[in-house]
Amino acid sequence: MLAIIVGMQSEARLARKLGLHIAIGGGTTHGATIAAQHLIDHGATALLSLGIAGGLDPALPPGTLIHPTHVIDGQTRYRTTPSLIPWAPAPAQTLAGTDTPLATTAQKSALFQQTAAAAVDMESHAVARLATAHNLPFTALRAIADPAATTLPPAAQIPLRPDGRPDLAKILASFATNPAQLAALLTLAHHARLAHNALRLALPTRPEIR
Repeated sequence: MLAIIVGMQSEARLARKLGLHIAIGGGTTHGATIAAQHLIDHGATALLSLGIAGGLDPALPPGTLIHPTHVIDGQTRYRTTPSLIPWAPAPAQTLAGTDTPLATTAQKSALFQQTAAAAVDMESHAVARLATAHNLPFTALRAIADPAATTLPPAAQIPLRPDGRPDLAKILASFATNPAQLAALLTLAHHARLAHNALRLALPTRPEIR
């Protein structure tokens, strides 16, 4: 049974069209580990990490889909099983994992130089690690929301609530103290819509799952 780990409520809404079990990790490495373990405990025999990602390769625009052949966790490279989602784009590139957000272009550039990965997220490497520990196949499908040239404004760096929803009170407080970030937030919101739309178009309704 393939099951899906997402970080956000908006990603969960997209994933529900697949008709599979879903767990929300809240966009953190720790949360993704807990979500993946919950799915395994309830019978999952394969795992899919699904959602948005940060771009590392400067050539990739927002909305680019990443169906990686490998997920990088520090010095470890985990091979994915792309055939778990045969309806996805052909597998290519690698996806890097990080336990802390990469907010600046310099941080993204450094990780790109280190790994040559196309994109980065905070969940897929946790899923890869846990799946490998349980000898289960896994894969990932991610869409770039903040490309390599984007620095995240302060409000966008506020962690999600554990249920995968934005912490609106903290976001509004951040904006109140720094209204100059509005333009960056609007640009990021547009890029996030492109990423979510790319995922929506890629996901079939209750597809044949291997």
